[in-house]
Amino acid sequence: MRYKLKSIFKYRHQTVTSLIGLTVATIVFIVISHIVLFELSFDKYHADYKNIYRIQNNRIYQNLNDESAGCPPGTGPTVKEEISEIQESARIKPLTNSILEFTKDERKSNYYHNNLFYADNSVFKVFSFNFILGNAEEALREVNSAVVTKTFGLKYFGSENVLGEHFKCTGNEGIAEYTIKGVIGNVPDNSYLNFDCLLSYSTLITQNNDAAFGWGWNSFNTFVRLKPGVDIALVNKKLEDLVGKYKLSDSGGMKRIFQLQPLENIHLHSNLRHEIGRTGNAFAIYVLISIAIFILLVAWINYINISTAKSRKQVLEIAVKKVLGSSKSQIYQEHVFEAIFINGVAIFSSVILIKALTPFFNNLFHIKLHSLNLINWTVIIVFSFLISVVSGLYPAVSLFHKNQTAKENIAESRGNSSFRNGLVVFQFAASIVFIVATILIIKQINYMETQQKELAINNVIVLKSLTTNKILQNSQRAFIDEIRNNPGVKDIATSTSVPGGNYSNAIGAIRPMGAKAEDGIKCFFIDVDENYFELYNI
Repeated sequence: MRYKLKSIFKYRHQTVTSLIGLTVATIVFIVISHIVLFELSFDKYHADYKNIYRIQNNRIYQNLNDESAGCPPGTGPTVKEEISEIQESARIKPLTNSILEFTKDERKSNYYHNNLFYADNSVFKVFSFNFILGNAEEALREVNSAVVTKTFGLKYFGSENVLGEHFKCTGNEGIAEYTIKGVIGNVPDNSYLNFDCLLSYSTLITQNNDAAFGWGWNSFNTFVRLKPGVDIALVNKKLEDLVGKYKLSDSGGMKRIFQLQPLENIHLHSNLRHEIGRTGNAFAIYVLISIAIFILLVAWINYINISTAKSRKQVLEIAVKKVLGSSKSQIYQEHVFEAIFINGVAIFSSVILIKALTPFFNNLFHIKLHSLNLINWTVIIVFSFLISVVSGLYPAVSLFHKNQTAKENIAESRGNSSFRNGLVVFQFAASIVFIVATILIIKQINYMETQQKELAINNVIVLKSLTTNKILQNSQRAFIDEIRNNPGVKDIATSTSVPGGNYSNAIGAIRPMGAKAEDGIKCFFIDVDENYFELYNI
């Protein structure tokens, strides 16, 4: 063992160069593995995630296909009652522009809060949320009841035990006072649904009766849990029959299609209207995987090239060993041991550096490096071990053949030289590709930051309206007038979205005056005031 280690560090410059290259590549590989494995793990923490689906609502018009995650409120109860393969259904609707009011020692405090959902009580039968306090069977059954996370309780009440506490919530549909009937653990980061407070769906019905069982309000994410072993095609067929039964398509040319969308696919493979949770990009994940493997492959090829070049200096040493009786397998074992040792040191160094640099990575890339479990680490180590064996075999084979007879060596060296030259060419070509790609990305970012000068966004501050409740809109108008009188404010405008943001409304049958309704088209709208175009220089 001492001799083998001494042999490795005999050529210290080559060893250090290989070690640095493999360590950097392994760090990149492990960091990207963290990100990729985290993205692929979304919603798999639910006990029955493979049987949980969302109903996708596609409305096909003459000029477009409106693919939406939002369904009419009647969808959930109807599919639960009429499709026997569905065990449970739950409707979820986010609150927008919400104000929470808390009273403590007769002092009232108001806070703007975003992560609130109206939800059926059956949401706890569909999803596996960890109940800490309260009864999951009853927590959201009554009007004006709420279930909150630990973080919500600590933030607003200073305690996790907040059963029976009260707060008011003002949203688009009105004002209501809620009593906390349950506390759950914080929703995991790898969850599509991102909330810290659920409000009883029955409260929404008291505020707007259309939420009970209507077919015209396409804003409700509807999730279902199927019985194990159900034929998905059969359920989709029954959903199609349900559309016909309730006449959910119209004679004006709109065709509606309900179809099941697996929960585990939503995060990476869904970009529908009315998405209410975290969505990612599957293509970006595939690109990251390719980059990680490619960088690691270049590092290993670099190690092979350095080892092969170093082997020229070992020809005499190997010749002496062969004379003294060393077999081919012993020579191979030495080089494989060297490869395993250097890769092992690189992996160990990478893990230590990642642990130390995690805060830096989190701040630099605005990501959170989540811990890998034992299975993930095993896969990474086994993968590295196998590549170590392969990367150690070629230099050994090359070195052994250098010690053949001259006649044999000429024939062998041509093939080895061609392969070795190919590795060198590949390494340089890959480096050039990375450099060119990096330059192009930097130039594209600079273009986006400096070249799009037409849209005036410098010195523009966006204030989100706390509510769209009509009672408070008059006070908002007074607020706007007061801001306009400020000498530091050049202009002010109101709109339901900023340029490049989501549209606020969709209306069908838009047509010229006097035209037939069937000639109309569906259009998407942003509501703006008279100053909108001047403010943004549009």
